Amino acid sequence: MKKAFFALASLAVALPFTLAVKNSTESFALLTKLPQCALTCLATSVANSTCAPTDTACVCSNVPLNAAISACVQSTCTIKQSLTTLNITHTLCEDPIRDKRNFYNILSNVFGVSSGVAVVLRFYSRWKSAQEFWYDDYSIIAVMVLGIPSSVMNVQGLTYNGLGLDIWRVGFRQITDFIHVFFAMELLYFSQIGAVKLSILFFYLRLFPGPSIRKWTWGTIIFNTIFTLLFVLIGLFQCAPIRFYWKRWDNEHKGKCMDINALGWANAGISIALDVWMLALPMTQLVNLNLHWKKKLSVAAMFGVGAFVTVVSIVRLQSLVKFSNSINPTWDYIAIGYWSTIEINVGIICACMPSIRLLLLRAFPRFMGTTKDRSYAYSHNRSGANQKIPGSGSGGSKGGSSGSGSANRTRIGGGVTLSSKAPNDQEEVRTSTLELVSLGSRKDGEGEGGGNGNGGVGIGVEPDHERRVDQGNWV
Repeated sequence: MKKAFFALASLAVALPFTLAVKNSTESFALLTKLPQCALTCLATSVANSTCAPTDTACVCSNVPLNAAISACVQSTCTIKQSLTTLNITHTLCEDPIRDKRNFYNILSNVFGVSSGVAVVLRFYSRWKSAQEFWYDDYSIIAVMVLGIPSSVMNVQGLTYNGLGLDIWRVGFRQITDFIHVFFAMELLYFSQIGAVKLSILFFYLRLFPGPSIRKWTWGTIIFNTIFTLLFVLIGLFQCAPIRFYWKRWDNEHKGKCMDINALGWANAGISIALDVWMLALPMTQLVNLNLHWKKKLSVAAMFGVGAFVTVVSIVRLQSLVKFSNSINPTWDYIAIGYWSTIEINVGIICACMPSIRLLLLRAFPRFMGTTKDRSYAYSHNRSGANQKIPGSGSGGSKGGSSGSGSANRTRIGGGVTLSSKAPNDQEEVRTSTLELVSLGSRKDGEGEGGGNGNGGVGIGVEPDHERRVDQGNWV
């Protein structure tokens, strides 16, 4: 860390030194604030250069001179003295102030509000469909509970304490506070990403009844849970004592830390691999789905948004290159900040897309590619075959569908029912779900003998709560 900040000092004084500055009151006042070590380096280096002491442009831009001053400052000044020198010399040389704070705040607020709207639509869809909450909903609630303080700290913690500015433009107390908040944000990031993945995986359990994919999904849930808890604990105790993480920057405190860069890369690499695996799980069920191409495309697109999250995670990797070795963290970390913000919030939106699709399906049934024949619903019998049951449309009650205007119930073999309070306009939604569920049951049932003796329905291995396929109405 000391070496890194001395390198920053080198880079700093590489711009200036301005005994060369115009003889003005303001310039003189700034020069008097320079640390003695920097003044000595300046005087010696300028005397041995080709620049005249009064030639401001030459002193500010001469590369060999700057290199000499940098080497001198690196060997004689402390980190705080180096940062003070940087701030003064950049001011004397009239360098522009780089500032991305507003950009970061706007991005954080826009994505935070967007994901919040997606969650509201998710639960509105739940309410409209009379569906009960389950683990996927609890997981997304956990993400939002963690996301609210994250959004607040983005603005009131990170940018307030200098994120988006060069570090020499930030006060020493602010640097400590910035790194402290960044430490907390790192732990929240690990937790939020893990909870988003859990929500999506639990949704897979709602959707796919086949024993094979359920085993893979449960295995992925266990792995993701262990992975998340492990990295939260490692992140929390990566330095000893813990506070050394945000106090070590000035090289005035004692402690030790593990390789923080390796921690970030390991987490990102495993997370990306897990994203790819989770993207492949539903696609294996959708490839042979017997749906109209428009409907299949809309369902595939819904899951395919996960590919964008993976792309964001990969792009975020490049921002980790400077993570632990940055000599200008308040500026360099802005890329890590906004890519992490995008990744988490797009992940939340992705997890909510099935319920949003259901709302769109009700509002725009033709555009979303729903089934044209409302007079039949699909049912899966005990032998694993699909049958069309008459009367599941606008008025009939045959074959397991009852009622013409109140609650409809469609029977899928093995005593499993799909229920909805809505009449005709909901039949399209139910049929789409039944086709999807039947496919997963049929494929796994044919390969594994049905799992529980019910002709491949493959749901009996789970508690009663999970047997209700009405939880699959999301699709």
